[in-house]
Amino acid sequence: MRHVIASSVRWLRVGWFWPLVLLALPDCGFSSHAFVGNFDPGPLPHTAAVFCDIEQPLARHCATEADKTNGIRLAAGAVALTNGSASGIALDFSADALNRCGGQPEAVGFQAAFPTGSLVCMNSSVIGTTYADATAVCVTQCEDVFSPAGAENPPDPQVVAFCTAHAHPSTNMPTNPPFFDAGCTDAGNRNESFIDPRQSPEPVVWQDLIGVAASGPDGNTLTRTAPNTGAFDAGAASAQTITAGDAFVELTATETNTGRFGGLSSGASDPDATFRTIGFGLDLFNDAHVYIFETGSVQTGPTPTANGPSFGTYASGDRFRVHATDNFDGTATISYAKVTGPCNDGAPCGETVFYTSPTKAAYPLRVDSSFNQIGGTLTNVRLARIR
Repeated sequence: MRHVIASSVRWLRVGWFWPLVLLALPDCGFSSHAFVGNFDPGPLPHTAAVFCDIEQPLARHCATEADKTNGIRLAAGAVALTNGSASGIALDFSADALNRCGGQPEAVGFQAAFPTGSLVCMNSSVIGTTYADATAVCVTQCEDVFSPAGAENPPDPQVVAFCTAHAHPSTNMPTNPPFFDAGCTDAGNRNESFIDPRQSPEPVVWQDLIGVAASGPDGNTLTRTAPNTGAFDAGAASAQTITAGDAFVELTATETNTGRFGGLSSGASDPDATFRTIGFGLDLFNDAHVYIFETGSVQTGPTPTANGPSFGTYASGDRFRVHATDNFDGTATISYAKVTGPCNDGAPCGETVFYTSPTKAAYPLRVDSSFNQIGGTLTNVRLARIR
């Protein structure tokens, strides 16, 4: 098994290899605002923040046990942002990486911790003129970092080839302006009061609304407005989809005396409002108990009730998450969790997983819902995913 990948070696030559080695050492890299060489941040103010994943040359290797323990999977970037996790090692589980490492993941080193990324400060007005988009910004910044003395103009073609392949916007970094316009000070330094918007799950945007209405400041609270029929025949699905990677949908219970489902289903749309088409559904029922139904079949919980095997009780204000964990074969493993204790965006969040489905979910996935009684709500439904 090769711990240094040949494809990473072929483009290296002595002329620029040693500067890379020095830059890989502590305190030898450029600061986020030291713009030299080819990168032009545009006119002041340089308040717009772009976060880039710039891979370290020769840093890839088959993951050690320590890497597996301390690293963060590339597929988990969005979820890691929401709980404030970051690591100097990212784990690549792609088919190519697994093939190179005999079925084990490959460890990847970046210039800055993953998934936060390296900060680049600039004036966003140069997008569309000097740079096509954030990808071009990251590639050019990479070229400056890995050019001898940081100022080779034009950069070595081998540096350009490496940066084109190994520099890109960080997880969920917008590709086009306005980027994060308060991320830097006017002079182009890190704004210490900046809160990264990527740390917050995105509000669900609802489509296929049947007998329900969206409300709330972000339009992501869903309420049944249709009269009672005795059936779960109202609901909606998310306009957003999860196409790959780890993700979760979070929802909050308000009342405890109505029946409603929230969860994940395969496919890009859902014109059927019944609960039987929800692939992986969390049922907050009107007896104040939590049940799980998957494609209409109840899953056996540890707490028996008159209505079947539940997973315990719930109260107003309780928050739940339905997680999807990428299996790297086009499917995800689904688990159900209750949020415990304080839980703020961008900080570790206590969760108790109370059920993991034996059935795999096929990507793409969408948020799905179904309601029984009028007035039933799913409050502040949010989605963490790689966009």
